[in-house]
Amino acid sequence: MHADEKLLEGEFRPGGVHREWCDPEVLQQIRRKTLSRLRREVVPAEQSVFVRLLTRWQGVTAPRKGVEALLDAIESLQGTELIASDLEREILPARVADYQAGALDALLASGEIVWIGREPLGAHDGRVSLYLVEAIGSLIAPGSLEKITEGLSERAQKILEFLTRQGASFQSTIHQAVGGGFPNETTEALWELVWKQAITNDTYHPVRFLLSGPAKAERNSTYLPPGSPGFQLQRSRRSQQSGQGRWSLVTQRVPNQATPAEWTAATAQQMLTRNGIVMRETAAAENVRGGYSAVYPALKTMEDSGWVRRGMFVAGMGAAQFATPAAVDMLRSLRRPEDHLDAIHLAASDPANPYGGLLPWVEAPADHSMSRAAGASVILVNGRLAAFFRRKNPSIRVFLPEDEPDRSQVARHLAQKLAAVAIRFQGRRTGLLIATINDATASDHFLGRFLEESGFVPTSAGYQMRRIVPSAQKATPQEEDDDDA
Repeated sequence: MHADEKLLEGEFRPGGVHREWCDPEVLQQIRRKTLSRLRREVVPAEQSVFVRLLTRWQGVTAPRKGVEALLDAIESLQGTELIASDLEREILPARVADYQAGALDALLASGEIVWIGREPLGAHDGRVSLYLVEAIGSLIAPGSLEKITEGLSERAQKILEFLTRQGASFQSTIHQAVGGGFPNETTEALWELVWKQAITNDTYHPVRFLLSGPAKAERNSTYLPPGSPGFQLQRSRRSQQSGQGRWSLVTQRVPNQATPAEWTAATAQQMLTRNGIVMRETAAAENVRGGYSAVYPALKTMEDSGWVRRGMFVAGMGAAQFATPAAVDMLRSLRRPEDHLDAIHLAASDPANPYGGLLPWVEAPADHSMSRAAGASVILVNGRLAAFFRRKNPSIRVFLPEDEPDRSQVARHLAQKLAAVAIRFQGRRTGLLIATINDATASDHFLGRFLEESGFVPTSAGYQMRRIVPSAQKATPQEEDDDDA
């Protein structure tokens, strides 16, 4: 009967130690009743509790140090479309306490990770995705790397053919191989292929150069007049800055693409790894190909195998929610009221910030546009959206409780976090200016006195946080970047 699959052998009863036999249908009934009981045990948590879980799950509440922390962060983020200008300024530093750009380049050069372009955002920004090399084959949707030659310019087509024959090559070599001409023409063709997900680079320098733009590169370089010694060499080097590192085909980094079933299972597992709890809104926020219906069968199989649990974990969200046991336990622990408030600053586009993606923005006037755009930031206080502001914009939108003492407590923590953000990003000549709060003069708002307590100085233009740096002190590259921020 066992050989004919009419009976199952194992230890089925609690405390069973001897050989036991069970009818397959009976075992299925036991599983269904067990899962049903587990679902009833879960009481939906408030959305603010879920936000606290998400920030802890993604490690932004307690950033770690070192290369291992960076690898863990990339493993969690892999496959997500990230805004390039926010990646090294906000997203990675939120997870890695001592983040250094050189660490990312070292991992790329060693072949442990790969970056892929997704889509351009204007002339000097775009969305990119990071992957661990061992996972990229299973996380790229089948067929997404096909038909990349459609609509390519002549130079981009030549570059693609050259890289197919030659393999990884520097931009100078590529430029000569496709007929020379103006270097910027080759650069534009390379980025045309990047946004087609056709090529990648073994460093992150090309993305940084794209973000800074030629004007910034020109400003940061030493001026040499035309005709002087070194002028031609400097001009040649500038033309190649956008192509540091070797360019190669993405297909060369993905030797074996996953089947549709393998991709579905890997994507579902990755969503659980990143979020802890996966629901219909998660698939929509992460722009999963095929939507929630594409990964639902894999999640259901995981539930049947006991790897995840299904239930109504977060109130006000889709009914079909799946969570890992560890996420369920963490959600329960976060239900208990905290003795202190946690304030977290994140890029609005950060996957750890659910507002504007998984969750709607807090109600605001219709003429105030909040979005998960480049340069936008949020501050979360105990899982609730407390502030939204943009880089180079003196206007800030805050959301405070109506009743005391919560209103004053949240305002105090918000002001302290704003001060910390101002100190972190200020350069030699710039500081954070808050001129208006909720479309009103900052000094007239309830938050004003708490800003003064946190170190902001009231001026005719608004509240400012400014630090005096000795003139003899040389600015670091980061400070020079911050001057433009």
